[in-house]
Amino acid sequence: MVTARSRLGEYFDDGVLYTSARSHHSIEKAARIAGIRSDRVRTVPTDAQLRLDVESLSEAIRSDREDGLRPMMIVATAGTTDTGTIDPLLEISEIAEAAGAWFHVDAAYGGFFQLTERGHDRLEGISRADSITVDAHKSLFLPFGVGGLLVRDAKSLTEAHEGHGSYMQDVEGQELPHYFALGPELTRPNRGLAVWLPLHLHGVARFRSELDRMLDLAEWAADEIGEMPGIELVCGPDLSVVAFSSTAGDEASKRIVDHLNSSGAVYVSSTTIDDRLIVRLAFLSHRTTEAIAEKAIALVRESVASEADL
Repeated sequence: MVTARSRLGEYFDDGVLYTSARSHHSIEKAARIAGIRSDRVRTVPTDAQLRLDVESLSEAIRSDREDGLRPMMIVATAGTTDTGTIDPLLEISEIAEAAGAWFHVDAAYGGFFQLTERGHDRLEGISRADSITVDAHKSLFLPFGVGGLLVRDAKSLTEAHEGHGSYMQDVEGQELPHYFALGPELTRPNRGLAVWLPLHLHGVARFRSELDRMLDLAEWAADEIGEMPGIELVCGPDLSVVAFSSTAGDEASKRIVDHLNSSGAVYVSSTTIDDRLIVRLAFLSHRTTEAIAEKAIALVRESVASEADL
């Protein structure tokens, strides 16, 4: 975000950031940290499938330009936290290019599904991003603290973050990359080792297989839940999150969450979409077996059956 901001020059107060109503809260937080005014952040509505609405995005850019503002950055999401939904990346990339805006894709959750054939097809357009957030502790099943940023043009990072000091003269001019010039951190740990080593030991194919299995479990669970009376799917799963609610209302949905979590067999979380409480089944652990998935669905059925008896 700082890099996108710096392209506008020292005075960026007329720069506007666009993101979806379903984007991760870190986008707004990062804007505050980067000194971007709250009235320069546009929350673009989503369509019926909870994807960033490209027509609304185009209209927002047109309106801002008429007001003398400059499109600075567009943030799309490759796998929202709520529902795992993928924004229309290809269309958004074309809008960003036409507007001269930095195109960032938040793929912290969904990015590594690019390793699979289904994920590659569904993430069409991600290769056109100026930058991509990825997080190996999510869809590579690795420990916390190995998030990463992929940037098309490393020079743009340097122009935004590089600093000089007389005490650094012994390292300047060397061919090795100076990571302190690529972001806010100075001394930093070797996070890449925690990603490289598991890939080296197990091979990429093993990770691809597990990601495919997560997609299989989500699609199977969505089919099972979609056939249950009294249950409504929010949308079809783009990746490995199945989001649904009870047609009996929020209290019934909350009882489903409580029933699953009190079982001790599985743990699920909830969210809110359009003032409705939504139950989330997120398949993103290599320890999640088919038997565990079947148990989760059985528990949902039990909760739905108990509602019918009330």
